[in-house]
Amino acid sequence: MSAQTTPGSPGVPELARRVLLPRRPSPQVLRLAAGLLVLVATTAWSVLAWAGAVRTVDVDRLQLDLAQGRVVAATLVEDVREDGGGFGSRLWDSTTWTVHGDGAPDGGGTALVYRTTDLVGPLRLVDVRATPGPEALLAEVRSRTGGVSSQVGDPDPVRGVLPALVALGVLGLVVAGPPPRWGTRWFWFWVCGAAVPLGVWAFAVLELVTRRRQHPEGLRRLGGWAGFGLGFVLSVGVALAGAGVRRLLGAGVPF
Repeated sequence: MSAQTTPGSPGVPELARRVLLPRRPSPQVLRLAAGLLVLVATTAWSVLAWAGAVRTVDVDRLQLDLAQGRVVAATLVEDVREDGGGFGSRLWDSTTWTVHGDGAPDGGGTALVYRTTDLVGPLRLVDVRATPGPEALLAEVRSRTGGVSSQVGDPDPVRGVLPALVALGVLGLVVAGPPPRWGTRWFWFWVCGAAVPLGVWAFAVLELVTRRRQHPEGLRRLGGWAGFGLGFVLSVGVALAGAGVRRLLGAGVPF
């Protein structure tokens, strides 16, 4: 017995297809989802990088951590240098120990690094100019803790997969994504590359999350030179702001 259908109603195969096969998301939905994903991933990277960054401390802080029983590993590291770059300079290198501010001498130096039980800033590097020297400090740590592990871990555990995926995803959206409205692709290439994560957040918000259907009439899109200049200004501004915060709160601030 064949199924009866009323005029204008879909047949059984058509109804099953509509139920079982989801509708393809619209370009607006895909763009919004991409923007939100970029915002979440970049923010997560930024927070994890801040929380896991090595803190530069003095001998008094080391003594306090030892007294409170928070030290779980300690070792000596060589070629400690000042970190002169931002997120981009820390994207791939996972073996160089860097400090912010003036905690490292010219040409690098040897320092004591130890891990604590704290969730934020567990890795701490004693200023290489501190006295007594790093060898004496390590001997004291081992004596007072009964011999802790020497496996302190990666100086920056956020490097690798997450920043690589964020960088490739943003680059793909800038190069092959929807045509940008507020700036050319070259504009966003320079802004996103030179001012991470601020430039990436701006791109995600202006071009993906709150994107307008049409570019405002009479308003010229910003080009590559404007993006290069703005990216440079933002990167310098972030560096100066970080230096100001370190001067205000101390060298252990990981900016």
